[in-house]
Amino acid sequence: ATEGRTAPPALQRYAYKKGKAIVFGSRFEHSTEPGAGDEGEVHAYLCFTFGTDDQSKWADIAQTLDTQSRIVQHPDGELRLSALGRAIEAALRDLQRGSGGGGAEHLSSVDAHVKR
Repeated sequence: ATEGRTAPPALQRYAYKKGKAIVFGSRFEHSTEPGAGDEGEVHAYLCFTFGTDDQSKWADIAQTLDTQSRIVQHPDGELRLSALGRAIEAALRDLQRGSGGGGAEHLSSVDAHVKR
């Protein structure tokens, strides 16, 4: 019954260190746990994704960025919402209008986009 299936990848945990950067290659899936400051306050880690100002490369870059970053800077310098950002904004509008499960439906469409 498991013919043709592969086991899910093993989960690993990395302990971030102040002053140290970590870089992932394309298609690497990860998430970041919330951190804590000296007095226990919760804070998030910043994540930067680097691309290019070469417009001809944008279609390939957008395949990854559209599902990882909410806002992206395009080669022309303009900041725009990614596919993820547009789906989040649509879900928030639906929730503000009280349209029931519409917000979850928009976020599910992002999940489907990621799996393409």
